[in-house]
Amino acid sequence: FELGAVDYLTKPVNAAIVRARVKNHLSLVRMDELIETRLAVVQRLGRAAEYKDNETG
Repeated sequence: FELGAVDYLTKPVNAAIVRARVKNHLSLVRMDELIETRLAVVQRLGRAAEYKDNETG
């Protein structure tokens, strides 16, 4: 785990467990990507809200 591992498998390998763990890890990656995308949108909206024009002050 010190080298970056987040999971491990024991032998003999159980195919159902491998599938479940891979599915969970892929889901975590997708969630991380979604969070990053939404954070970028919020940051862009925040920057856009800082702009002012002569009519709105």
